Amino acid sequence: MLLFKRIPLLAVTFLSAFLIFSVQPMVAQKLTPFLGGAPAVWNSLLMLFQCLLFTGYLFVGIFLKSDKKPPGYIFIFLVFISLPLLFISLTTQTTIPDVSNPNLWVLYKGIIMVGLPFFVLATTAPLTQKLFLNARLEKGDEPYWLYSISNFGSFVALISYPFLIQPNIGLEKQLYIWAILFAVFALLMLHLFFKFYFQGSTSFKNLTQTAKTCSTPPLSKKLSWLLLAFCPASLIHGVTAIITNDISSFPILWVIPLCLYLATYVLTFSGKMGFIGDRIIRLSVIISIIPLCILPLWYNPIENIFILLAHLTAFFILSFFCHLCLYNKRPEAENLGTFYIWLAAGGFLAGIFNALIAPYIFEKIYEYPFTIILSVISIFYFTQAKDPARSTSKYLNSILLFIFLCIVFVCVITYTQKTYGDTENILILAILSISIIFFTLIRLYHPFYTTMCISVALLSSGLTLHSNVYLPDFKHLVADAEKPYISRSFFGISKVVHTPITPDVTEYLYYNGFILHSAERYVHSTNSMLTDKGTYHTPVIDNATKLGKPVASLGLGSGSDLCLAQGKTKIEFYEISQDVINIASNPDLLKSLSLCGENYDIYLGDARLEIANKPDEYYGGIISTATSSSTVPFHLMTKEAFIIYLSKLAPGGALVFLAPASYFDYTPLFAAYSGEFEMPIYELEMSFGGDYKYQYFLFLKPPANNQVLGKNLNWSLLQPSKKQDILWSDDYYNIWAVMK
Repeated sequence: MLLFKRIPLLAVTFLSAFLIFSVQPMVAQKLTPFLGGAPAVWNSLLMLFQCLLFTGYLFVGIFLKSDKKPPGYIFIFLVFISLPLLFISLTTQTTIPDVSNPNLWVLYKGIIMVGLPFFVLATTAPLTQKLFLNARLEKGDEPYWLYSISNFGSFVALISYPFLIQPNIGLEKQLYIWAILFAVFALLMLHLFFKFYFQGSTSFKNLTQTAKTCSTPPLSKKLSWLLLAFCPASLIHGVTAIITNDISSFPILWVIPLCLYLATYVLTFSGKMGFIGDRIIRLSVIISIIPLCILPLWYNPIENIFILLAHLTAFFILSFFCHLCLYNKRPEAENLGTFYIWLAAGGFLAGIFNALIAPYIFEKIYEYPFTIILSVISIFYFTQAKDPARSTSKYLNSILLFIFLCIVFVCVITYTQKTYGDTENILILAILSISIIFFTLIRLYHPFYTTMCISVALLSSGLTLHSNVYLPDFKHLVADAEKPYISRSFFGISKVVHTPITPDVTEYLYYNGFILHSAERYVHSTNSMLTDKGTYHTPVIDNATKLGKPVASLGLGSGSDLCLAQGKTKIEFYEISQDVINIASNPDLLKSLSLCGENYDIYLGDARLEIANKPDEYYGGIISTATSSSTVPFHLMTKEAFIIYLSKLAPGGALVFLAPASYFDYTPLFAAYSGEFEMPIYELEMSFGGDYKYQYFLFLKPPANNQVLGKNLNWSLLQPSKKQDILWSDDYYNIWAVMK
């Protein structure tokens, strides 16, 4: 009977959380194609949803303190207007964005699509828990377990999306099913609202009475809630940015950190974690950051998996213990509304800091190690109550020792790197890291322990700065290399490194994220570029020249296609990032555009959207090298995308498509395209330095010119496939079908 009476609250709590976190990847999937598949779209949406959660919690807090009924009518009004507005927004076509202000565009479209329904859903968790508190049937029965149920619903939504929902249901159907479930939620919520509010329930009267009469927690306690909520929320943004910029960028990797984040809430707010002692917490924190001291120094694709696991493990443990501290510092149930407002405020501030502030003040992802440091300090600070009293002098000595160790560490690493190279660097680094950690562990019961743990965190965080996307700094810390140029924007981190090959030749390396996007060699004595005529680009460009047609190059890079064309045909570049255009156009950074003629145009925007504006059969060749980290934005590889490309390609023209193949094998997909378009498609696999594998796919539009295959490129003809379920569309794609 007791469970039966709780079912409406359980259903509303679970369903609202499920709807909140299932709609996030749906909106991201709908908006990312308009911004070149940039993973920053996810972080911007995450910030928006954190903002809406905060405003929802704030609304409930104000609502509970009201003596009058108008807030109730406002709530019902919001529910009813959300339903038709939701269906209208889901069927409205998304306009082409202004890529100069991508963050604002994402926020605007997110609000238009699901802003009001999401806000209504955000009010559910604190409101239902407060209703439960005042209608509880057993003495001492706390409502916080409902928060665990809420986060469990969120976790189920996120984990089911990439494995069940997205591979089996098209995007439009997903959105309509979500809208129907929202209508079910609205009916359940209105049932509860009428039951507790309009029927004059004493529970609801007690709800508003306790909200007004309970004592207010001190500001220091509120700030502790804010800090402990801020750290994990900020770590989500940071670890997602590190993973998508440095390791790989596809939607499932956007979801994993948020799943882990919610799992920590489910576990800690279940109230079953009281057996974990403070010393276990601190020891676990140290163990979690050990891999961050070592693994980032290896970076080939296979070992990237271990780096990925290291980041996710550290993120989970730090978030778990921050949330455990947060649960242990929870207020009495009467202050539930205030507690959730400050908790949501921490997430909101984390979103603002990571999505809007950090990309414009940091040239690298410094916010991630900063938050690691802050998280470790917070965990140790809030778990120190049972430790012996600490003296100021001991802390001062510990801090001075830490500073000394940092100075020695930096000096040794820099010296060994410049003198001996990577091997000795790794050895010295391992010895230093293990020594510091061992020294920390043997001082487990001493006040020195706390500061040394923080020291290890700082050292590991410093190493994180050099991991993955920053690793080229290590690789080029040689006597002859110039300091790299680094620039950060919404679309990622760009880096240019100049390395002398001979006294007369300098190699210009352009990195986009972790990936070497292009390399060009500049001859000082002749003020010219060395071009490699053996690449797969050259036959495509030569064929377009014979057809008397220009060439489309999707993804600007360094602009080296212009040098291969030698002015014989026009090259039209498509680039989503103004930052990349600025770099390629600066002769102090890259040389191709300044030295290889002026027969080119650059179009700013998503390549697929922009090329669609060209007349049919306009191009003699299309070369796509557009990538995001170690993947291709999926919207560039759908059936609809290739229909656009091929319609813009003249008869006898060629389309060549590059796809990084470290994690994916796209052969079945392109074999299906060969059968769908009844067109020969050739495949070529290449690797660079054994680290990165690429697949190239060549479309020859009839009448096919086999000279495009070249003499030394070993293209292999794909066998056409008629498997329709493999084909990708704008509404549906299954990444599991192409994963290795």
